[in-house]
Amino acid sequence: MENIKINLGRKALEYIKDKQIVGLGTGSTANCFIEELSKANLNIKAVSSSIESYNLAKKLNIPLVEIDTINSIDIYVDGADQIDDNRNMIKGRGAAFFKEKILAYNSKKILIIADFTKKVKKIGNTLLPLEILPFAKNLTVLKLRNLNLIGEFRKKNNEFVITDSGNFIYDLEIPLIEHPQKIAFVLKHIPGVLETGLFLDFNPEILIGYEDRIETITNN
Repeated sequence: MENIKINLGRKALEYIKDKQIVGLGTGSTANCFIEELSKANLNIKAVSSSIESYNLAKKLNIPLVEIDTINSIDIYVDGADQIDDNRNMIKGRGAAFFKEKILAYNSKKILIIADFTKKVKKIGNTLLPLEILPFAKNLTVLKLRNLNLIGEFRKKNNEFVITDSGNFIYDLEIPLIEHPQKIAFVLKHIPGVLETGLFLDFNPEILIGYEDRIETITNN
């Protein structure tokens, strides 16, 4: 699987041009792209979606800019946890989806790179992460449970996972999603739910990696 991710990172370089502002995603596949980007002879500047991607880019001597010093991002490259036939996505295993969504929203082009296991007919039947404000977090969870939305706070080594913005991650157990827009609407209208791992209507171009090829799904 690692070779697939490396090949995706190399393929993504074909979309990068000199003098562009490049948005860097977060996660193992995005890291492969960042590593390949550092080897390319390209005159670019990058903006990161997390402390993790920032530190990796800095270590690899990729020029970085702060998000508030630019007006837009030319291209944003990231992975995904699930991608359906309508290019709806679930992201968030790296706990950076709030900032990832901000970068994606402000990008002229979005390129998603993912291995073949991430391609599904419908998103769901997995964990859907929510970024939850620490203030009144238990009341927020109670509202979710009242809607039969069950999950648990993400922990690592018996401690709460805290996002770069200082918030909690709450992983919802969800079935296959028939109406992604509807559930996104419901979740975002609960005070305390800051963002969801649902990435809808972003119209990305997608590269799906297999052992022997890379499939391109264009954004018509």
